Amino acid sequence: MVSIPTIVVAGYGGWAKAKVNPAEQVLRQLTLKRWTKCRVEFLEIPVDSLQLSTTVEQTLLDLKPDAWIGLGVASGANIIKAEMVGVNWLHFRVPDIKGYTPKLQRVMGDGACAYDATLPNQEIVQVLNKSSIPANLSFSAGTHMCNQMLYSTRYFVEKHQLPTLCGFMHIPQSAENISQTLPWEVPLPSMPLSTMTNATELAIEVICQHFSN
Repeated sequence: MVSIPTIVVAGYGGWAKAKVNPAEQVLRQLTLKRWTKCRVEFLEIPVDSLQLSTTVEQTLLDLKPDAWIGLGVASGANIIKAEMVGVNWLHFRVPDIKGYTPKLQRVMGDGACAYDATLPNQEIVQVLNKSSIPANLSFSAGTHMCNQMLYSTRYFVEKHQLPTLCGFMHIPQSAENISQTLPWEVPLPSMPLSTMTNATELAIEVICQHFSN
């Protein structure tokens, strides 16, 4: 029997800047699809900074996935951003769901200053662009929990010497969510949920192809 890669797609839930997070909406859409070239595990993660490390580490140890794709919303973005680097800083302007607002703290006290993403981000962006989906490479994931997930995943992969490829994609708010937000005086950037779901599906396919080469 030919083994197929296991891919974790981990998306954040609602929080102060996105009561309905398009990341979890994308996850739910993707669970309806049939996957034949890989095993896909979907994980909805609360925007809880102090709990994140435990969730990430335990999932990596339980599943030992071949790849991890994180998903989170970048409010105000109008393009999908494949993050290239996670930095060892927590510095929140907006609290997490528990009201936690760390300032100038380390993600991991014994971790490196930064970790590079190891997913084939350049190829993912190229495939998305060829499919008329706006996407680019990003070299700053911020200092909130999207950066924290990318950094933490790489940290625990290194700590436990796992083969897992890691990365994170920032997605815009969904057009469907924006349309339900009042008032509408100020136009807000967005992207259709179907487009972001398709983009994530294409990213999964690129990663599957990476393992088959």
